[in-house]
Amino acid sequence: MPGGNDHLEVYGPKGRLTANLERGPAISMFTAGDDDAAAKPGSPQTGWQYQLYEEAWQFGFTQEIQHFVDVVAGRETLRSSGADGRRVLEIICAAYESARLGKRVALPFASNKEKAIDHWFEA
Repeated sequence: MPGGNDHLEVYGPKGRLTANLERGPAISMFTAGDDDAAAKPGSPQTGWQYQLYEEAWQFGFTQEIQHFVDVVAGRETLRSSGADGRRVLEIICAAYESARLGKRVALPFASNKEKAIDHWFEA
């Protein structure tokens, strides 16, 4: 098929499975189940469910762990520094403070809060 096709639909008497990998890794599934199945402990879920295909890979966990191992083994240089992490946390704190105040907050942003979310929740 020109352009490829990473779309799959499977229909059965009690459900449907749809996988459209062209639009991301999501797999959606509908299960009707038996009338009394939902009430039984350990019964499969009924209704719509959404699973991720290769979730660990899609979220980058596998690559993150491999990078960590390669850095510790001396095969790679760390891609992000403590300064990078501090800058991200500064932006998160400023975003929460901005949400709490309902207006822009300038960067750089100094924080003395114990947790970033305290900028949003404290009045």
